[in-house]
Amino acid sequence: FIPESLFVSKQWALALLLAHVTTLILLVIFKWPASSALQQSNKQISSSSSSSGGGQRKRAKSNNNNNLDAGHIVYVMFTSNFAGMAFSRSIHYQFYCWFFHTLPALCWSTPYPSVGKVMIMAVIEMMFLIYPAKPISSALLITAFMLLVLGLFTGSRPQQPIPLPEHKNKSK
Repeated sequence: FIPESLFVSKQWALALLLAHVTTLILLVIFKWPASSALQQSNKQISSSSSSSGGGQRKRAKSNNNNNLDAGHIVYVMFTSNFAGMAFSRSIHYQFYCWFFHTLPALCWSTPYPSVGKVMIMAVIEMMFLIYPAKPISSALLITAFMLLVLGLFTGSRPQQPIPLPEHKNKSK
């Protein structure tokens, strides 16, 4: 759906690069602040230490300045990978394997209703299955990508922390 002369031009490549870098910068500023993830992690630690014994409390106090919750780390990895995909010049089917498993988490980080989230995933899946790509399939894929990018900026990352396994001392 983009004329070939524009698609292969240096200006198009620079525009996509600028969009990608801008998206990453905006994610860093507005969606990935480590301080909020640290605060969330510290709340988890202090709430678990208040319901546990004193040994837990000491460990929580010693660790509460340098813990990032696993959900935040996964969110940053998934969104940064998707930003790269959304603004790539050409999209091949093999690229889909780089992020298809992240789509449910990404879609459920958007404010869209569940039907919209499923529709975005379905459109992305179906458009990748069309070979060779047609102008309408390319336009629908890019539309789904941009809706997901917009949703990631207007939504919030899931606040449900990913539980980490408890380390238990085994006395013999």
